[in-house]
Amino acid sequence: MLNQPYPFREVTKRDSIGIVLAGLFVAGFLVFFQPFGIYQWNTECKVLKIAGYGLVTILVLLIDFYGIRLQWISFFNEKSWKVWKEIGWVVFILLSVTIGNYLYNMWILDTATFRFHNFLVTAITTFSIGIFPTTGFVLANYIVRLRHYSKPVEIHSPVYPEFSVVELIAENEKDRLIVKSSQLLYIESADNYCTVCIQTEGRITKELIRSSLTRLESQVSVSDIIRCHRSYIVNLEQVTRISGNAQGYKLHLLGLEETIPVARKYAKQVLEVLQKA
Repeated sequence: MLNQPYPFREVTKRDSIGIVLAGLFVAGFLVFFQPFGIYQWNTECKVLKIAGYGLVTILVLLIDFYGIRLQWISFFNEKSWKVWKEIGWVVFILLSVTIGNYLYNMWILDTATFRFHNFLVTAITTFSIGIFPTTGFVLANYIVRLRHYSKPVEIHSPVYPEFSVVELIAENEKDRLIVKSSQLLYIESADNYCTVCIQTEGRITKELIRSSLTRLESQVSVSDIIRCHRSYIVNLEQVTRISGNAQGYKLHLLGLEETIPVARKYAKQVLEVLQKA
């Protein structure tokens, strides 16, 4: 299970809301219950100092998500994301929060001496609050999504008239690519360019065109050539079957070894088109 594909989620602005809520939860939990001997503290501004752990959580998570995760692209890659990576990421987050909490402890206690025993206590406290629910959620989410996306899907591929074409115009408004819709397999975004995959008489070729995927999407007038992922537009006429894993549905195209991913937000529309008679 640990080496199986796991749903990968891009960092978005909504994550900042979740980070703030996580910090508020930590602060509220510690202030209200005062576990791990906190109730024995005899200090000024006790509530504010306890709530400071929530602020530390927010600051550390902002660094983790918007610093490390967004910058380390080679590791945080959708195609290679596994269950063990997700769990490892959770453990890393908890460890980084532990370090932040320990440094905060040193500051409020006005001590510059590192004590391994105190650090270990801080780590146990942080992990005991977060490791079990988060790891349990990762595994439960994997099982639920795997069961959902592994169910067989019956499809009815549409058939286009031979004269139906797609015209793609580059950003310079001069370069263009005209291809029969029956020959187009998919379009994939690649930085400032898009790769157009075409199949002609059993031979697959790829053409580059300088444009964003969203711009090309607006130029496609064939109803069954649609967006299925943030990086893909796919020709559903060429889909022979659908498979799935915990990351979602995968489209198998005629004559193509690689599969095309379907993002969760596009899954319903893709299935509706493929299953219509």
